[in-house]
Amino acid sequence: MTINQARQITLNELKKSGYNFKEIQSKSTTSYYYTIWSDSGKMIFRIADHCTKKNIITFRIDHKTSYDKMQNFVKARVKDLTVRNTKKILGL
Repeated sequence: MTINQARQITLNELKKSGYNFKEIQSKSTTSYYYTIWSDSGKMIFRIADHCTKKNIITFRIDHKTSYDKMQNFVKARVKDLTVRNTKKILGL
């Protein structure tokens, strides 16, 4: 899978999620950073073809990456944000 295919899958899943989101392409690498948010919270993650030392959730793309794995990663990030929002609203 290429980084552009992963980007398309990510964008499609984020559009389905109903959350606001923003995509930023790295100026120096092939990484894409995504921020998804609602009134109650936000989540940041990235997709890239290399590792990073930054403390950010990363999905690493390589030749073994499948459509399902990429789709499930994005769905899990959306679910994480939903759980965070619910906990914040409930005061947990």
